[in-house]
Amino acid sequence: MTFRLSGTTHFLTIDVSDWTADPDVASVVARRNFDPLDNRPGETVNALLDDLAATRTCATFFVTETIARRDAPLVRRIVHAGHEVAARGARGLAEPDEFRNDARRVKATVEDAGGVQVRGFRSTATAKLSSLWRFEELVEEGYEYDSSRLPRPALGPLDRAVPSYPQTIVCDAGTIIEVPLLPHPFANREFSLRRARYAAVQQVFASRTRAGLPAVASFATWEVDRDQPKVGLPFITSWRHYRGREAARDRVDRLVREFRFDAIGHRLGELAEQAPPALTP
Repeated sequence: MTFRLSGTTHFLTIDVSDWTADPDVASVVARRNFDPLDNRPGETVNALLDDLAATRTCATFFVTETIARRDAPLVRRIVHAGHEVAARGARGLAEPDEFRNDARRVKATVEDAGGVQVRGFRSTATAKLSSLWRFEELVEEGYEYDSSRLPRPALGPLDRAVPSYPQTIVCDAGTIIEVPLLPHPFANREFSLRRARYAAVQQVFASRTRAGLPAVASFATWEVDRDQPKVGLPFITSWRHYRGREAARDRVDRLVREFRFDAIGHRLGELAEQAPPALTP
């Protein structure tokens, strides 16, 4: 499978979330006197917008309902800088009604804040989301693509594999493009720009470039926030959460200078023409 996207190969995606969004620290912070309404995402996004402008790189910013409602000017700054805003769903919603209501609310909230149509959705990255009802709900709510799942083989005779390239999901409600996340080569989790050695990051994107396969570079704003408050955590949790944070923004800057990136929504027309239909079990 080879994709011929004009002038670019890869996609840069950024989850705009509070610094307490990491589950490893959320429970600890909840017991401390930290201000839940601090402006850390806004400060980080502003710095990223400057960095991306220097390389003329566009990205997709997945914005949570909370931040879109709290800081509409931030969403508008992202849009006015030429980037795409998309919807970041809530965690842990396994029931169709909950999922549908959340997808509807976050889409409407981000659209109201940014004054533009929201076409993309992302929920918690996982390799286990196999139910097609998710895509039915997203199509019915007006989404055109989803970038939530990791590539994986089929989980059973009635399941569909998730390939390492974009595919078209055909369901009763219509069609939607699935743009899978980039997996860690040796673990069943999302590839981390913050934790991985840069040589490994570079190798992955060089390999995908040669193969003509778009890769999704993804990180959260808290992962590149150098001034994020330091909280007391168990040693392993602290190491996992803070490791690589100081160098993460430099890695992102280097990556966008070495490879070409764009927002997913900016290339959706080309993806729709080239993404093959998902194989029916």
